[in-house]
Amino acid sequence: MFSSPLELFKALTQIPHSSGDTTLMQKFLIQSAQSFGALVSVDSAGNILCQKGDSPRFCLQAHYDMVCVGKAPEIELFEEGGWLRAKDSSLGADNGAALACLLILLKQESSIEILFTNDEEIGMLGAKALDLTPSAPLILNVDSESLQEVVISCAGGYDLELEIPATFKETPAEGYLYELSTQNFLGGHSGIDIIKNHPNALVEMAHLLASLPVEILSFEGGEKSNSIPVHAKASLFSSRPLEHLPSWIRATARPLSSPLKALDQTPLLDLLRALHSGIFAYDEESSGVLDSLNISLLKAHEKGWTLTLMGRANDKERLWRNLERARLIARAFGIKEDRLKDFYPPWEKAKSSSYLEKIKEVYERELGVCHVRSIHAGLECAVLQEKLPKAEFISIGPTILHPHSTREALDIKSFERFWEILQIITKVL
Repeated sequence: MFSSPLELFKALTQIPHSSGDTTLMQKFLIQSAQSFGALVSVDSAGNILCQKGDSPRFCLQAHYDMVCVGKAPEIELFEEGGWLRAKDSSLGADNGAALACLLILLKQESSIEILFTNDEEIGMLGAKALDLTPSAPLILNVDSESLQEVVISCAGGYDLELEIPATFKETPAEGYLYELSTQNFLGGHSGIDIIKNHPNALVEMAHLLASLPVEILSFEGGEKSNSIPVHAKASLFSSRPLEHLPSWIRATARPLSSPLKALDQTPLLDLLRALHSGIFAYDEESSGVLDSLNISLLKAHEKGWTLTLMGRANDKERLWRNLERARLIARAFGIKEDRLKDFYPPWEKAKSSSYLEKIKEVYERELGVCHVRSIHAGLECAVLQEKLPKAEFISIGPTILHPHSTREALDIKSFERFWEILQIITKVL
């Protein structure tokens, strides 16, 4: 067995476990748990419940899929200034750092429950289909991303797909074919990083295309529904050379001597410029961001495009209004077809409890600070709470920056400190 959670996490990054393709990680977790003497149950959604001993006092929970961006799932690790990163890819510390800690605890403890949920990053599919029942009264989620925070509520969210029609026309026979692509965008998690106002590559490309005297041949972009787009690309016809393109555009051009099929009178660019990709409401006294929208993905097909929007809100009324707003704006631009691909409720604040007070005491004693708060990201707690209404939920974790992006980084010292704290917590609960 590995000497520390950090060494085990590094090994876990080499097991491909992209959302929707987690078979290898599932096999590793099951075999490891069984070798530690745990009773292992697996449901049809790939969730894994590991049980040791009688009457466990708590159940630790984490998801075992990751958002693969860039070169992932091929991950090349490097350390820089006390941070663990991956070269040109997401790291998978969300939620691989938790997997490492939980596996070692499963080996060490004689009475414990651990629930590994599947495909959290593509709509909390595992949690929604959970057919396993932990017996412990407390579910301690290990998917938060700031060492000094204890999380007691989170945002709900939805994925809305809009079908945007297009018609076509021929370009003139002579001119230039331009290939544009974005560069140097920061991206990030659409819940955690949305407040940072990172430019959205799809939105910026739409504004640029609308300003140019060109015909659009193709336009696509985005990576995942829950990440702020970094990449967008477009093919254009121009009757003359384009000048003064912005620095965030990489462009190539070649002469043309025959007509091409271009897009004619589509609402796409107007819609992308009219929708607000960012936060709608903020409350510093409670959870920070309360309400947001991320313009996530644009995919072309024979009849036009599919545009994916991801909305989030920290209470049910805001979430439904967020969804209604997006649909109303789409209809105002003549878009009649949409599909609600995913919807999950917020995890709303619960009253203080003895479990929360014990965890706060550990944090305040060990770190000197404990911020009890809500977050704008989505956690499995929202869905699991509906499945397990008698259980209490609390979420903790080490410091991870920029999850769901190639800039994802795990604070090594915070991870080591978190491991120490987690072991203390398991003794006092």
